[in-house]
This record gives sequence, C-alpha cells and structure tokens, in this order.
Amino acid sequence: MARAHLVATALALGAVEACDSLAGVRPGLKWPNDLVVADRKLAGVLAESVVTGDRLEAVVVGMGLNVRTGATPPEVADTAVALEDVCGAAVDREELLAGVLAGFSQWMDGIEKPSGQAALMAAARRESATLGQQVSVQLGDGSVLEGLAQDLDDGGALVMEGGVRVVVGDVVHLRSR
Repeated sequence: MARAHLVATALALGAVEACDSLAGVRPGLKWPNDLVVADRKLAGVLAESVVTGDRLEAVVVGMGLNVRTGATPPEVADTAVALEDVCGAAVDREELLAGVLAGFSQWMDGIEKPSGQAALMAAARRESATLGQQVSVQLGDGSVLEGLAQDLDDGGALVMEGGVRVVVGDVVHLRSR
C-alpha cells in the first residue's frame, strides 16, 4: 500500500517514452504528477487507491494528455502546451495511446519486485524536470516549503535540501530572479 503511488509514476514514464518515440518530444516529469515541456504542462496523471482495512484492493490511474494543436484553452496557453504544438506535426492518437499503454505495462511488470521499483525510481530521477530546481511546495496543511529539490527517494517522495522529505504536495518551479 505504501508504494501504490508508483503506479502513477509507471504511467507517466510510459507516456514520456511514447511521446519521445512517436513525436520526438521527451517531456520531463514534474513531481509529483505532471509531464512538462519547457515548464509548460503537457499532461497530468492522477491515481486513486481503493483500500479496505489494511488491504490495497485497487489503484485507478488516469492521464489527461494534450495532443492536438489548438487544444490548449486560451486561459492556460502560457502554462500548458499540446504535443502537436511542440513537435510541429500531426500525432496519431491511437498509436500514442498504444505506446503509452505498452510502456505502462512494461513498467508495471516489475513494480512488485524491489529491483523493478529501483529501476522505476532511477528512470523517474533521470526524467525529472524538478530535481535541481528551486521549488515552492504547498503542503496539504496549507504550509509552504521553499528550497532546492535534490532527490526522489526510493518510495517516490521528493527530498528537499536539508533532507526534508515531501510525500504529498503541489510543486511550483521557481524562476531565477
């Protein structure tokens, strides 16, 4: 149950690989659940766990991926982007979906084994757009942490400078002043 959120990471990595393979665009992972291109949101991944007592029954995961040129609403045009806008060509959505699902399946095959989890987190670190960035993290209790995002631990938590571990939060990448 403690690693159920890794399912969302597996889907995000499958999407990164599919975008690269089919459109020549390799988005970064913005912790905890977005795909970004040049700090503009390409996709969001959400997961919800179904728990009975202390037993994990299911994890439902979904993703919204902006594909079509012009699909970005004007009110978010500065912060979001579509895959076709970045690659400059039409993208076959069925092929993209098949690629995302194939990558997701491949990452999920190893997720229950420690070696598979380690490989998943190594890939998440490699693809991270957050690590090495100055960030502001709004925590669930409303408090805000600011500092350097240094690492992802083996459980997927964000590790800030000074060893502060963040399990849940909304991250904003801070721009240089």
